[in-house]
Amino acid sequence: MDNINNVLWYSLGAFDYFLDKEDKNKSAVFDNCDIETIENQIAQFHYTEEECESKRKEIKKNIQNRQVFDEKPPFNKKQVEFICDLYDGDGLKTLTSFVRETTLEIKSGDLNDDEDVLNDRLFKIESFIYLKNVTDLETSDLFAFYSKAIVLLNLIIDSYSDSDRDFFYRCDDIKQKLYQLIRDSIFDIYYDGKNKKDLIFCLKTFEILDLFTIFNASIQVFPTSMVDYLLHELYVDNEKDVWPINRYHCFKMFLLEMKDPLDDEYLELYDEYFPLENDNAYLMMALKAHYNGDDSATEKYLNLINSDNLNTNYEAFYYDLLNLSGDNDSKNYKDRDAILDLIKNRDRDNLNEYLTSFNTNSLSGYALLECVKTMLDGSRYDSIEAETILYCSPISLNNYLSRDSSLIQDDDIAELYIFSTILLNLNLVEESCILLSALRGRVSQANEIVLNTIAVQLEMSRKLLGYKK
Repeated sequence: MDNINNVLWYSLGAFDYFLDKEDKNKSAVFDNCDIETIENQIAQFHYTEEECESKRKEIKKNIQNRQVFDEKPPFNKKQVEFICDLYDGDGLKTLTSFVRETTLEIKSGDLNDDEDVLNDRLFKIESFIYLKNVTDLETSDLFAFYSKAIVLLNLIIDSYSDSDRDFFYRCDDIKQKLYQLIRDSIFDIYYDGKNKKDLIFCLKTFEILDLFTIFNASIQVFPTSMVDYLLHELYVDNEKDVWPINRYHCFKMFLLEMKDPLDDEYLELYDEYFPLENDNAYLMMALKAHYNGDDSATEKYLNLINSDNLNTNYEAFYYDLLNLSGDNDSKNYKDRDAILDLIKNRDRDNLNEYLTSFNTNSLSGYALLECVKTMLDGSRYDSIEAETILYCSPISLNNYLSRDSSLIQDDDIAELYIFSTILLNLNLVEESCILLSALRGRVSQANEIVLNTIAVQLEMSRKLLGYKK
């Protein structure tokens, strides 16, 4: 704990972030009582003004030259209040009743002639994105109700979007917000292990496009062990209770693309369901073959590709593969191995230098994502891996930090605490909040000022995200 005390002054960086009066979002969230709480906590350090300024300069060095992310839109207070009141009514029962009643309204056509009522229902369905902020629900329950919200939105799209395209775009916008929450919930449920069987049950309710978006490897990385688990459970569940055949095969294809597109079944499924786009499949196979160091297979699949038919997202991969010099050092799996070795050896200085000078072309990006898969599957939880994921795949950082805090080793606590303040200053409030929550349980024997500082920082972070106290 001495190490924690030595770096605790980094909380000045977090508290300065909260006290930024130029930021209208923060000014709207924090009242005078919150500001007093923060200032009182700073006073507990008994630093002189000169000491504070010296330490602030040190903190800024850790922030400079980093990517500062756009702040997320402020939470919608009315939607938070609605979902909070709904849950406080009778917990899961009132949530279930709302879903059932809204389903009946949509199916009966009762909303056809009343645009105001339909808008009201969309507003309330969108409020489900704040469900985790206002309840003590199990992650499996959150996942179930996010899934139910997607089903309701699909019903509205099927029933009303032909007559008014605005409703389609409004529903799609809400679905995009839910997709990220669903991905995060899938990770949490898988890592927790208690309710893993619920995953396939809920995923079965999604349309093919929903499954494609959720499991799109270009958006977010899933650890290989999780993909293996889902493939196995998909097969088992289909044996017990047959899935809609197209949904079953397409979901399997999406998972195989994430795991190994060189699997024979991947191309068979792609050719069956997306025959006009199988040039994209050949590209994914060429990428994997190159990653495996198989030059002949890479060339074989490249020769099958008509570049005119490629998805625009894949074009950069295609031309990078075509333009390879043949130098072994250009092989992207070499980049992966170099990064993982630096992490294994805890060589922070050389790792930072390697990443910042990294050639971020598409093949190198592919290698970096493979590194993230390895770290998500690993048993370490530290700032070196976390910072690498922040560089490689920021959207996956949430899932790395959400893993069980028992993976945190005592020697890593201090640097992780510093990282929590850095995340705040990069506008990654939710990620900082998740990390602080994990650390709080690991420093339970620390002295009072450490516990109080973490508590204040966590309380203010949660308030920015719209959580109930």
